[in-house]
Amino acid sequence: MATRKISDLTLLTDVSSSDTLLLLDNSDPTDQNKRTNVGSIFKSVPSGTSADPGFKFELKTNTGVFSASQGQIGLALGESRMSISKVGSSLVVAAQDTVDTNLDFTLQAQGTGYIRLASPLAITDTLFALPNTSDNTKLINFSAAQIAPGTTRTFVFPDPGQTDTVVTSTATQTLTNKTLVNAIFTGSNTLENLTVTGNTTLGDNNSDTLTVNATSTFAAAATFSNAVQVNSTLGVTGATTVSNTLNVTQAVDFDSTLNVDLAVTFQDTLDVVGITTIDDATVATNSAGALFVTGGTRTSNLYVTGPGEFDGTVTAASFSGPITGDVTGSISGATGTFTGNVGVGGELTVDGVATQLGVVPVLHNDTKVGIGRAPTTYALEVTGDIYFEGDQLVGGDAANGGFIIQKRQAAIPFEIRSSTNTLELSVDSVGRLGVLKSAGSYALDVAGNGNFDGDLTLNVTDALNDVGGTLICRDITLTDPVTGSTAILTATSAGSGGGVSRAKMFFHAYS
Repeated sequence: MATRKISDLTLLTDVSSSDTLLLLDNSDPTDQNKRTNVGSIFKSVPSGTSADPGFKFELKTNTGVFSASQGQIGLALGESRMSISKVGSSLVVAAQDTVDTNLDFTLQAQGTGYIRLASPLAITDTLFALPNTSDNTKLINFSAAQIAPGTTRTFVFPDPGQTDTVVTSTATQTLTNKTLVNAIFTGSNTLENLTVTGNTTLGDNNSDTLTVNATSTFAAAATFSNAVQVNSTLGVTGATTVSNTLNVTQAVDFDSTLNVDLAVTFQDTLDVVGITTIDDATVATNSAGALFVTGGTRTSNLYVTGPGEFDGTVTAASFSGPITGDVTGSISGATGTFTGNVGVGGELTVDGVATQLGVVPVLHNDTKVGIGRAPTTYALEVTGDIYFEGDQLVGGDAANGGFIIQKRQAAIPFEIRSSTNTLELSVDSVGRLGVLKSAGSYALDVAGNGNFDGDLTLNVTDALNDVGGTLICRDITLTDPVTGSTAILTATSAGSGGGVSRAKMFFHAYS
């Protein structure tokens, strides 16, 4: 029998027991007559399972190809297997293992090659996670829960050549070179080197605070709805409104209007340019603090313990430090007091009336001026001592009763003292006069000698009862106005110059 191809087996009819059937000869794959197709040998192979594949590799009983069900094919890899099957409208590739509960599925390209997908990749967000290379417990998850139905969100990553930061909602982060448009800050905020160039609202409820620990610049209008704590330099070039407390521990410069609805406390320079309103505010500084207002100003209950400079109007202000520079606006109010000085070169105007520099009236009522107190009755009322360097105190009006110096309280003495505070003249509480001493029990009490260029008249105040008209003394020296000779009369003296009768003194001419 001649050699036949395996496809001609169906034509063999005279095969004897001595014939040899050569099924395959693959010794030379380049020879077309020595190539064999599986389909030329087998019509089909057993389906099998992963443990017993239908198509096995030599001496590997559980390694091969199997098909456990219709429309499914699997690769048996020892105790592991991978199956490919169609489920609904999806082709599912699954990895399984009979020993390990959890099995990783890894696609890996050779070298620096990429794993490329020719179609869009859709992964359910609950199943998608990015683990850390060295610690798989560190994961990044993405959620689409907040995206509206039918909406696609695209995230654009920054230029790889730029250093940037993805902002999270709760993590502590440092942001640099960021521009915030229409930004709203809520809660407690700590800002360093902040530049705001648009209309900005910081805070929107009573619990919001703003703390500035470093240099910050606001180039446009800024609104602070609650407390502002400034611990470093704050520069504001636009109109600013502070609806609550403003606390300043270092220099603050406002190049425009500053409106403060409540207290202002500053320990360094507060410089304001523009029409400034401080309502019901307490502005306090230490010895290093200073308040400079160079625009039209309206304040209420303003207290400054450091230097102050005002080029505008000040209402109801109190200063225990000096006022320096020019004060060109009016100062008015019923409760403010000034205990400092007005700097040379400026002018203090009270209700439109210019006042001398160095005189600081802070309270006034119509034409009355009070220094340290509110005037009520007199044109000038002062709390404290008065000092002046002039030679004369001129006053009095005949139509008003003359020149009167009146004590404010009845039971107090009136004294005139020297520059060294030595008593020279005293009028006690009942009107007794003391010269060079405090008044004693007499209407006139003199310490030292007295001299009269005229007569000394002693009147009898009560002739019936013999009261008054008495001269009481140790002795009397009589001087002749022509010769200058003297004679001394005592209670026991006698002679041509006079005599004594029953202790009563009488005088007669010389013989």
